Amino acid sequence: MHYRLVEVPNRLVAIKVLTADASRSESRRQMFREEARLASSVSHAHIVQVYEFGRDNDLEFIVIEYVEGQPLSRIIRGRPLPPRQVALAVARSRRQGLLPRDLKPGNILLTTDGEVKVVDFGLEMGRETASGDSSVQG
Repeated sequence: MHYRLVEVPNRLVAIKVLTADASRSESRRQMFREEARLASSVSHAHIVQVYEFGRDNDLEFIVIEYVEGQPLSRIIRGRPLPPRQVALAVARSRRQGLLPRDLKPGNILLTTDGEVKVVDFGLEMGRETASGDSSVQG
């Protein structure tokens, strides 16, 4: 994935773009679109907001909230994640039927105000089984 910073009227946004190599695979394009659709259904203080997603010619994109900050991977260097804010974000996404597949310090930003924002879950659509266990479709 690549991110680009773009200024639109009254707001700064980031655009997540599917790479050219990944765009050659129909299954990767479908997974990217599904991730965008599912992520746009979640609203939480510790999850980056998805504003829009779509396709322009052969370019798949997701327009997301711009978060001024740094990835935790640059800040913590072997220290544990801030558990409460990350747990709240994961709990909200799980209640929406989303299972984080790629939750790691590089996908979590620490804002200049010290708040956590989960930027990329590498989402998969999940469903609960009769026993209450989660299964993953992908």
